[in-house]
Amino acid sequence: MIHEIDESKRCLNCKNPQCQKGCPINTSIPAMIQYFKEGNLQEAGEMLFENNPLSLVCSLICNHEKQCEGHCILGRKGQPIHISNIENYISDTCFERIKINCEENKNKKVAVIGSGPAGITIAIILAKKGYDITIFDAKDKIGGILQYGIPEFRLPKSILGRYKNKLIKMGIKIRPNTAIGEALTIQDLLRDGYKSIFIGTGVWKPKTLKIKGESLGNVHFAIDYLKDVQENPVQLDTVNQVIKKYNQALVYAKQGNEDLAMIQLKNVVSMMPNFINAQLLIALLSIKDENFKDAQKALKNVLDVDCKNPRALEYLQETEALLKPADMKAEDSDSEKTEGPKKKGISSVVGKYEELPSNRHRMVYMIGGIVIGVLVSLVLLYPSIRKASSYKYSSKIENYKEQLLAKETQLKSNEKDIKEAKAAEAKAKKELKEFVGDSKTEGIYDSLLTAMQYYGDRQYTESADALLNIDRDKLGSKKMKEIYDDLEQKVYPYAATGLYNKGISAYNQGNYKDAISTLKKAIKVKDTNVGSYFYLARSYEKNGDKDKAIKAYEDVIQKFPGTNSARNSQNYLNQLQNKKAKNL
Repeated sequence: MIHEIDESKRCLNCKNPQCQKGCPINTSIPAMIQYFKEGNLQEAGEMLFENNPLSLVCSLICNHEKQCEGHCILGRKGQPIHISNIENYISDTCFERIKINCEENKNKKVAVIGSGPAGITIAIILAKKGYDITIFDAKDKIGGILQYGIPEFRLPKSILGRYKNKLIKMGIKIRPNTAIGEALTIQDLLRDGYKSIFIGTGVWKPKTLKIKGESLGNVHFAIDYLKDVQENPVQLDTVNQVIKKYNQALVYAKQGNEDLAMIQLKNVVSMMPNFINAQLLIALLSIKDENFKDAQKALKNVLDVDCKNPRALEYLQETEALLKPADMKAEDSDSEKTEGPKKKGISSVVGKYEELPSNRHRMVYMIGGIVIGVLVSLVLLYPSIRKASSYKYSSKIENYKEQLLAKETQLKSNEKDIKEAKAAEAKAKKELKEFVGDSKTEGIYDSLLTAMQYYGDRQYTESADALLNIDRDKLGSKKMKEIYDDLEQKVYPYAATGLYNKGISAYNQGNYKDAISTLKKAIKVKDTNVGSYFYLARSYEKNGDKDKAIKAYEDVIQKFPGTNSARNSQNYLNQLQNKKAKNL
């Protein structure tokens, strides 16, 4: 609203207003601006609606640069007044509040065939004059070319939903999916008592150029193309996002921001894998980064789509040459033959048997000596053998115990390492989700890229929404923080107005939760707008959150003392506190 007020103050209130002459429907622009400057929004809104029931639509889609704004006297030496912004703010704010006084019912039925701009306008005008109106349309939604021809970014379809509600409140009946001329004819309408019939079927027949090539398979008539893409919004949105992201990736690549370019390109090919130019650009960036395997992968994806693509074949040949390993020197693989030590043959030494002397005593003594020697040896050696054996087995047992203890310690250490690894993995996943996002939420870098895209499209409110979802401290590089700061300075001054207007619109429509969310963002963007604080407090109260309403009213009184909003806040605060005291 601040922007609109500043623009209205620039109006010179010309005696011979050229802006009004430039308007095809002769809107009284000076009167509209004067009402707005005086704070009479209701009068301004009713005047606009009386002159043009589609003022809310026209404020968005008219060619203002060649009409009202193009004729503004200030535009000859500088910037013309943004008349469209002022008209849109008034029409959007007052649309639901406009009271339409209809004349007494004439009991005459009028059929309106087609619910495009002409059909909606004539239906409202005739309903105000007391006629019983029925709108017939072949499509399932009203709007005609407004619904199926103009893209969402130029004319939000929610506006047409608001017009539908307005028509129904006026008593106008709507029959969708009813094509006159097929199941029903004009004769059927006259038979059923319709006194007049307005035919506004639109201009859906394509206008040809009468040139060679119009019949080729990849040529589309503009009107049919617009209708097709509007009837397939998901596909349209996907293609739109792919084109935006690819163009942004080209900009980043030209600026030398290869990392940002690669992030965008990966988003592009995930949405549209067969996008050849995106795959080729990935290959080029990968080659520059000496990541030849990723380059080959991207190039093979291209060749899967177009097996004869000359660029892909050329790049693939280069990468294969770069990847070719150097010839390895041959190494002798002969292993030395090892021979075990040769075992000498055991020769059987056969001694000659000499018979003992016949003296038996000598033989008995000899055998007895041998037996006694053996026994003495056993007696003397047994303790030592036993001790040695015991020591040997004890050593083995101790070794086994030490090995078991070492294994147990290692297992405990491994368990600790596993726990630490899992904790590190969880932390890494969380950080990765914050930076990259997932299927449900955007990451930090995706949000920053989204904010940049919206800024490039001059959608400052949406750009600010994306920036508010980013924690600046978590942006890793200095370059990213510079981009964030630059966007914040450029976007927030414009977004403050857009967010405030969006919050007020939600408040006027009774969507208090949306109003609270949007006005809180408006305050974050610009905390000096008393209106944001005041209507935030009103939204809290309307939503039944009295404690937060009291706190918000107190903020208005403390931050903006002496203002009308502060005085009104004090009155509302007293009422809330009195009610709270009575309940106690």
